[in-house]
Amino acid sequence: MIRVEHGDMLQVIPRLVADGVGCDAGVHKQQRGNEKRRQKSAALWANRRPEIDRLYSAGDWSLARLADHYGVSQQGIGKVLARMGIPTKSKGRSGEQNGRFKDGSQSTIYRTMVEKDACSSCGACSDLCIHHNDDNHTNNTPSNLVVLCMSCHSRLHKQRWWDNQKASAS
Repeated sequence: MIRVEHGDMLQVIPRLVADGVGCDAGVHKQQRGNEKRRQKSAALWANRRPEIDRLYSAGDWSLARLADHYGVSQQGIGKVLARMGIPTKSKGRSGEQNGRFKDGSQSTIYRTMVEKDACSSCGACSDLCIHHNDDNHTNNTPSNLVVLCMSCHSRLHKQRWWDNQKASAS
């Protein structure tokens, strides 16, 4: 135990040293171990670089598929790619690869066509969005566009969903 005095306070700290060697020696030993593991890992993955380039960089494999192939986590393979200087592919998908893609005719121009001052249902002035009355996102005529707050917009779609459920049950 080590006794440390701070003014009028006395603190007893367990001694983290062995055989008179300071605490820093253990830290340096741990860092050396980490460095050895890093070097071993770098050597292992360096041999796989051509295959990774072929499958991921030049090919169509995803990060998940590559991680699965090598039996590591996606986070792990991401770190490997970063250490190798291989940029990861964008997670943003466009066109048919986007989960919300329908027929390619969707437009977001309607967002600039209507001024969002207040919800037309409850009068709220925050969290506003634009709703298409006929649910056709290609019909951007002003009469088809309504400003709603997120709460009213959600309520409207939930109500339509329940109405469709009741109609299909009958």
